[in-house]
Amino acid sequence: MKNQSLPLKGKNEKFSFVSCLSVFLPLFTIMIVISTLDLPVYFRIFILLFSGWFSWTFTEYCLHRFYMHRHFSHLNQKLYQSHENHHRHPADIRINVSQRLLASLLGGLLLLLAYLWDNYFSIFVGFYLGFLGYTLMHYILHQTWAAYIFRGLQDSHIHHHGKYPDKCFSFSCIWWDKIFGTLPPKDARISDKFRKYYFSNNHHKN
Repeated sequence: MKNQSLPLKGKNEKFSFVSCLSVFLPLFTIMIVISTLDLPVYFRIFILLFSGWFSWTFTEYCLHRFYMHRHFSHLNQKLYQSHENHHRHPADIRINVSQRLLASLLGGLLLLLAYLWDNYFSIFVGFYLGFLGYTLMHYILHQTWAAYIFRGLQDSHIHHHGKYPDKCFSFSCIWWDKIFGTLPPKDARISDKFRKYYFSNNHHKN
């Protein structure tokens, strides 16, 4: 069973990249303003870390929607083919254990520095931790047991690999898909046949 090729442009798009950015920036600005208030140090660091993570979720959504599914093939054919291969073979994820371990150790070091320095560096740390969480979440969403803890997010990702490659662009959360109208139709269903295909050939290289 083969999945369809990646669409270079979503159908009936309501939001351009600029309009998406116009939604994100005010929300991000509010978080930064809150962090300037006279707050306990732990809460201030949390706000800055959260704003960084929040920024990553938006970046993740936009990269996947506007870059990987639209311009990737023109800028880097090899990377585009790698992403398309993942669509055709969902179980093939090319990130190994040593890479995840090294990235996690770096995340721990950055988190310590964020606490010690107590400044806007924490935004970058939150962004990096968001990226780290994305790499782990993407792996998790391709495991059968994820249905017990991330069922909605996993179903969204399966829809993206199936009938709706022009929707469901988020990995870490689905609120951007909700805000920007890229969720599948409410009556969309995942057939047993496609669910079986999604988890078949489970040869993750990790």
